[in-house]
Amino acid sequence: MSAGAMAQAGGSPSRSAAGTGTAVAPAQPAAGPARLSANYFMAQAIQVSEAAAGGLLEGLYESSSPVMKAAQAKQAFVAQVRDVLSQTGSATGRDWVAVRREVVSAAPAPGTPPPGEYVVVVLGVETGPQRGRLETITFHRDSDNQWRLCGFVAAAVGQPAPTTNPKK
Repeated sequence: MSAGAMAQAGGSPSRSAAGTGTAVAPAQPAAGPARLSANYFMAQAIQVSEAAAGGLLEGLYESSSPVMKAAQAKQAFVAQVRDVLSQTGSATGRDWVAVRREVVSAAPAPGTPPPGEYVVVVLGVETGPQRGRLETITFHRDSDNQWRLCGFVAAAVGQPAPTTNPKK
């Protein structure tokens, strides 16, 4: 699973309000773990996508799940995402493609995610006429019962996704 970013509670990166330079934190959920709602995860995924497009990759990584940090170093994550985003262009629109919940219960084999609960959101991102990319944003329920970003993979439409196997 790729490294990616964005925490649910307490560790969310802040964004600048357009043209103001004022930091704006993503909406925080009520106390306790988030409900498993497709709408909730879609909103969180869009915040991750917008933060990545806004260049807040280091902050996304810092607030991500330990699962992501174990899979990929910060420098590799930042370089990989910046590369794909620069090649595919600025977003002109985002729409959901899929939202799914996965439970991994078996001991992991090399290249597979560790056991746990995951929610995977796939966004279609328009970047111009006949251009776009798919962003796969994955959240993991961490040991503190909080959902945090644990994967962000972007690939140009019609192009293979970048490798997500950790290279330590």
